[in-house]
Amino acid sequence: MTAKLNDTIPSYLTKQQLLTVLGKPSNVKNFSTECALTEEQEKAKVQQLYFYGKTKFFVYDNKAELTFIDFRSGKFTYRTPKIRLTKATTLQDLQKAYPNSVRAAMKENGGKLVRLKPCKICDGHCLLYLENGRLVQLEWWEDC
Repeated sequence: MTAKLNDTIPSYLTKQQLLTVLGKPSNVKNFSTECALTEEQEKAKVQQLYFYGKTKFFVYDNKAELTFIDFRSGKFTYRTPKIRLTKATTLQDLQKAYPNSVRAAMKENGGKLVRLKPCKICDGHCLLYLENGRLVQLEWWEDC
């Protein structure tokens, strides 16, 4: 099983699939960075961020990649092979699925930050941020 937004939307999809399942984004911004992109993403003629509220997809040419989920509104959930993440997810819930990462959680901005390494050879992390004991955001983060 691969991780999915709202149980049905893959993290990687085409731009057209994204527009079909979520509709027109609430905001679109041009994307510019000099790091953390794959070679294919760097070569893309179009690089934009599509916002659905605060949830973001990186759109490059005809592809779309989920990069950030805001759980506060309750509009989005994220199912992984180990856990279903929602605005009701607690640190204790994460502890059951990711005990080592939760043990190493850091305090940040009055909340807790849990860093998950998606694979042994990956440079990036999946960052889970909790406020008042509840999950509020997920961000896919890559080193420069």
